[in-house]
Amino acid sequence: MGKLDRLFIKIYDYNATERLNDDPFAMMNKTYEDEHTQLKVEVGNL
Repeated sequence: MGKLDRLFIKIYDYNATERLNDDPFAMMNKTYEDEHTQLKVEVGNL
């Protein structure tokens, strides 16, 4: 989860500094959000 959180921060930073365009940002953000949700469920089940 920590690694995923760092990836969120990185893509937000890249988007804010215009090193990552909005479309790729949106796609990556959605992918990371989905993975984050799935990990929370898995952790809860453990």
